[in-house]
Amino acid sequence: MWAMTAAALPTTIRIRTGFKAGDIPAIALMHSANYAEPHGFDGAGLEAYVSRSMGELYADPDRGRLWIAEAEDGTVTGSIGITLESETEARLRWYIMRADARGQGLGRRMIEEAVEWTRAQGRSRLWLTTIAGLDASAHLYRSVGFEIFHEQDGNSWGGPAREQHWEMPL
Repeated sequence: MWAMTAAALPTTIRIRTGFKAGDIPAIALMHSANYAEPHGFDGAGLEAYVSRSMGELYADPDRGRLWIAEAEDGTVTGSIGITLESETEARLRWYIMRADARGQGLGRRMIEEAVEWTRAQGRSRLWLTTIAGLDASAHLYRSVGFEIFHEQDGNSWGGPAREQHWEMPL
């Protein structure tokens, strides 16, 4: 199995926008490694969902934006994306950081850039879906202005989870 903490990262990580070859599978694998086994989800199904939804943005880049955290050696260490869902709404997606890249402020920087970009696109509401129990992510979401709008028990990823819908007015 692919390990998120297999090697120490170089000290310099940059944030870039857009897609490069290898980004989609790297991000899909990070989601699977981070959520499948620890939460009892279907890893292959989760990878397929992330790959498919990111592929839709790749095919229509005017529909949103992707931010990638990348180490000096080209290793993808994190991501966040925005998809423009309507004239008034946008969705925050694919937020993930490798364990060995956390704690450096990269996630905060990416989410703040994503929120500002969404505002600049004229959207009045930003939303996301996630699961309960991701305390560090929940803290970050709250700190930039998201609030839980709705929760329900679900089975979206092949295992039971408390699904959360967060929203933020812009």
